[in-house]
Amino acid sequence: MYTNSSGLSGTRSAIYYPITELVTNIFEHSKDDTGFILGQYYPKKEYLDICIVDTGRGLAQAYKDEEDLILTDSQAIEEVLKGRSTKPEADRGYGVWTSKKVVCEGLGGSFIILSGESALVSSQSGEKLVSLPDFYWQGVTVAYRIPKPKGGVDISGFLE
Repeated sequence: MYTNSSGLSGTRSAIYYPITELVTNIFEHSKDDTGFILGQYYPKKEYLDICIVDTGRGLAQAYKDEEDLILTDSQAIEEVLKGRSTKPEADRGYGVWTSKKVVCEGLGGSFIILSGESALVSSQSGEKLVSLPDFYWQGVTVAYRIPKPKGGVDISGFLE
């Protein structure tokens, strides 16, 4: 299991951090009160899948509404991963970026963020921004897979 009882210190924080950040984004950015979180642990394959979904306005629309910035879905995903928040407060915009780092670098997993007709697929081996022809998701979907940790995890180096 994914617990600290087997000497895997920091594992619980590493798993909870992206969930907390990404679920908070639904309520702060999507302009929708509904979101979904799905998770499944595969004991034989030793990995955990998490998916966080909203059916709100999507990333590009959020930039248009809040900053009057016209972006493609791909450009909006890139801006999110640069830490550009649609909120005016300082020290904002790091939740998605740091969550991706925790999942891919800290936990050795893979991470996908999808909005509109574009998605970013990321893992330790690299990342790729892809266009999804004949597909459009109104809102944002983030899905990630993390393998069962073999040792402790320290996420402090991935946080801003």
